[in-house]
Amino acid sequence: MRVAVVGAGVSGLSSIKCCLDEGLEPTCFEQSKDIGGLWRYTEHVETGRPSLYLSVISNTSKEMSAFSDFPYPEDFPVFLPNARLLDYLRRYAQHFGLWKHIKFGTTVVSIQKRTNFATTGQWDVVTEADGKQTLHIFDAVMVCSGNFSEPSLPLHCFPGIERFKGQYFHSRQYKHPDVFQGKRVLVVGMGNSGVDIAVEASRVAAKVTLCTSRGAWVISRVFDHGYPWDMVINTRFMSLIINSLPGPLSRGLINYRVNQWFKHENYGLQPEKRRSSRQGGKQACVPLQIRVPNPPAMAHSGHPWADQAIRSHHACDRDASTLGDPCLQRLVLVASSVCHGEGSKREEKPSAKVWSVL
Repeated sequence: MRVAVVGAGVSGLSSIKCCLDEGLEPTCFEQSKDIGGLWRYTEHVETGRPSLYLSVISNTSKEMSAFSDFPYPEDFPVFLPNARLLDYLRRYAQHFGLWKHIKFGTTVVSIQKRTNFATTGQWDVVTEADGKQTLHIFDAVMVCSGNFSEPSLPLHCFPGIERFKGQYFHSRQYKHPDVFQGKRVLVVGMGNSGVDIAVEASRVAAKVTLCTSRGAWVISRVFDHGYPWDMVINTRFMSLIINSLPGPLSRGLINYRVNQWFKHENYGLQPEKRRSSRQGGKQACVPLQIRVPNPPAMAHSGHPWADQAIRSHHACDRDASTLGDPCLQRLVLVASSVCHGEGSKREEKPSAKVWSVL
């Protein structure tokens, strides 16, 4: 049975290996020249590929994220820089003989059911390499291309953005903190990338402000007694308790647990009740100060709250738009909403809570 695997990232490599375990014949098509997918850092953003910044470190520990039949080397750190994780994937591919099943520099153009699919279950897969298209027939297809290839940057949510004199970009374009040197930076979104970038920018920028619409849990990668956070929280026992308890009790347990590091309500970070399990950034050094729960609308800004945040805290947040004030032209906007696959759609709303990051 011939199986097409699209993408040679983490899921693609494990799919090839599982096919081989079952006696199948996998062929993996990878449009770039190397394996790794999201975890392969490049200095420049490549079209159609995920992109990460140089300082990215895994949010899950090596103990909890290793393949079950291929543990990480003992000398690897608990939380891995992207280069070490890519090294692990290379070792995995080498150990299980996956390289020979991967066709690099080959883009999958289309995947369609064959005309006799009802009886054969086969697929027509068209690929392109070196400008030449080729038709393949496979008995099964595994799509492992991920969902971080296209950024979600809803500029329509920020009226007046066309008059903004500063720089704005999605976190997918971020590579080094040097771009923020001496500038006032607004970071919109408080997921892992938003928190990472805000902390990095705070070391070189004149001022950084981080904003979120719903709040988020901010936890350290290192948890009780020095254990990784996921070894403490992601256990069968914790899962049993959370899934067995009524909703209010389950949320109360989560609230109590994550507020032991610091009280999120004191910083205006407490997530909305209906989203109380929302995961936030995992950074051990996020000095958040100055909460503006309900910033008033402003007359001079294209964004309803940006200018007030700037006047009050001499800082700007990531998704602000500026209008007319010369002192705002050094502001840098960074949007960190998640990337998604090409076909997905979702509504984006501007953030409504603002914090300064020292």
